[in-house]
Amino acid sequence: MKTYTIAKASPIGEKSLVVDTTILITDELPDFDTSEAKEFYTLQAMQLSEALFNSLPQGTMDRLLIEMIKHKASLYVGLSR
Repeated sequence: MKTYTIAKASPIGEKSLVVDTTILITDELPDFDTSEAKEFYTLQAMQLSEALFNSLPQGTMDRLLIEMIKHKASLYVGLSR
C-alpha cells in the first residue's frame, strides 16, 4: 500500500477546526449496471471532494485541480491526433 503524507490546512478564525483526514483507496469496484454507475461514481466523487476541500490548504487544492485538469486534457490530446 502506498502512503502519502500531505500538509493539512491551517484553521482560519478561532472557531475553525481542520481535522486530520485519512482517505483509504482499497475497495474493489462493485458489480453494477449502467444505471447504478452514475450514482456510485457521483457519491464517491462527492465524498472525496468534501474530504479534500475540508482538509487541504487552498494553495494545494488549487494546484491539485490544475494537475487533474492537465492530466484529463492529455487524454483528449491523444484521441484528437
